[in-house]
Amino acid sequence: MDGFVEDLRKLPTTLVWIVAVVLSLVVVRLADPVQALKEVIANQGLTGPQVDGGAFIAGYTLPFTAATTVVVFGMMAGWFSSVDSVKRPAVIAGIYLIAGYLSGYFGLGLAPTGAYTRVSAPLLIALPVNVFLSYLTAYGAPLIIAGSALGFAAGLWLDRFVNRVADRTTT
Repeated sequence: MDGFVEDLRKLPTTLVWIVAVVLSLVVVRLADPVQALKEVIANQGLTGPQVDGGAFIAGYTLPFTAATTVVVFGMMAGWFSSVDSVKRPAVIAGIYLIAGYLSGYFGLGLAPTGAYTRVSAPLLIALPVNVFLSYLTAYGAPLIIAGSALGFAAGLWLDRFVNRVADRTTT
């Protein structure tokens, strides 16, 4: 896993954010893919409306995006390396569950629809499946993909910020 983490740390932050925002805008149909890429190339980065659209998606999917950020940062920091691989999905699902609960409690973003008892199975199976289904029914696949992309980019950025990893955008 360390080699994978180091490879992720080598990705340029600017490129990661551009891909995440453009992918998010295209997947939720807020932008035409060709037009979005033309704008990125012409402006040598994201435009104001693209940043605003990405921020809107991140705010709408706040619990999912925030949980994905925590999971990616935790993976980069090695938080899950000591957790048994069988229990790891349940631990990660717990992060998403807490994020969804806090979102509903504080009224931030769209909280996942609450029925966590759809699949009857042992806890280590039922928890990840039910939490994922709750988010999927609340957001739909496009917003899950968009929230994942933005959360992934934010998690990598957070790792760089906390660990003071130099951005390798120039070579």
